[in-house]
Amino acid sequence: MKIKELVETLQEEFSGFERLAITLRAKRDTIEKNDVDGLKKILVDERAILDDLDLLEQKRIALAGEISKEIESGSTISDIIKAVDEPYRHDLAILVAKLTSLINEVSLLNLGIQRMIAYRLEEFDFIMELFKDNDKTYDKQNHLPDGIMFTGRA
Repeated sequence: MKIKELVETLQEEFSGFERLAITLRAKRDTIEKNDVDGLKKILVDERAILDDLDLLEQKRIALAGEISKEIESGSTISDIIKAVDEPYRHDLAILVAKLTSLINEVSLLNLGIQRMIAYRLEEFDFIMELFKDNDKTYDKQNHLPDGIMFTGRA
């Protein structure tokens, strides 16, 4: 039955979003520690999870479309919940509530990470401005005129 398959797909999506939330927490911690190698690994893991979630979303949308034709309702999960009988109505409603809460958590984690990265970029820009304001370049032996980095001695 398509409704049962939809419930299973939503459960898989929930598990995927749980993995994503765990990965985003690790990403946040890795950024805080300035662990570039760790961040590279996390980004690979995150991409794989997002690819899985994309496939599950496509499957859910296709199933919802098929179910909506069968029961002659709208194709949103809310429409399907209203149109189906128990126990699927209850199962779908619970899953949607849990999934919505988890997606909100993932969104907040993403927002926090974006702000961390923006702050780090501002720090970097500030440091670069400090270097830029220093109009003298020095080598080990001589003070060189403004803007000259090499003396031509080889």
